[in-house]
Amino acid sequence: QQGRTGGGLRGAGLLYPAEPAPLAAWLAPALPAGPRPSQAGVLAASESTSSYGEPPIAVIVPHQPPPQVASLLRPLLSALPEPETWKVIVILATDHAPGLLPFAATDKDQQTLLGPLRCHLPLIDELERRVPWLLREQIRQRSADAIEWTTLLLRALWGDRCPPVIPIVCGQTMLTRHEGREQADELLGALELLLGEDTAAGRVLWWTAAEL
Repeated sequence: QQGRTGGGLRGAGLLYPAEPAPLAAWLAPALPAGPRPSQAGVLAASESTSSYGEPPIAVIVPHQPPPQVASLLRPLLSALPEPETWKVIVILATDHAPGLLPFAATDKDQQTLLGPLRCHLPLIDELERRVPWLLREQIRQRSADAIEWTTLLLRALWGDRCPPVIPIVCGQTMLTRHEGREQADELLGALELLLGEDTAAGRVLWWTAAEL
């Protein structure tokens, strides 16, 4: 797929270190201790192992900088199977920016100081075809700290092996406006149609960064 350059560096030097070495030290408490065990070849989802017994299809993490919740993140990330387990990671993150729509996605690759994180452009294009308003407020992603924490963390954890992502921010419009609830149902219905079968088969990871 042809990448489209996007944001993701707003917090560099403001919310976290702007140089790779200090950034690695800043993230280290949240990452698994020591190198991840190497494996010969790529494992299919059915062959992957996890301390959960089955590969998880969803995780929920607090909307906080990774070092502040390192005691929660390190055990979680250490227990995850190899990234090739999943075809795509859907990121659902808290959004504090004002907006007229309950959700805002982007169709651009996420940039981090550790390298880019690919967006799953074919799936995003199909989602926009079914939900035409989904990208209208994608500018909200520029100020979405929870998306930035998550993409930075996934890039640090898996590097180029990270599955492509679908980043979606969720704002208060879903709860405060009647149309917001209808639009939320519209998006969730489209996601179920596109990803329901793969989710049931353990090939989609839903990563939720939320106020807890």
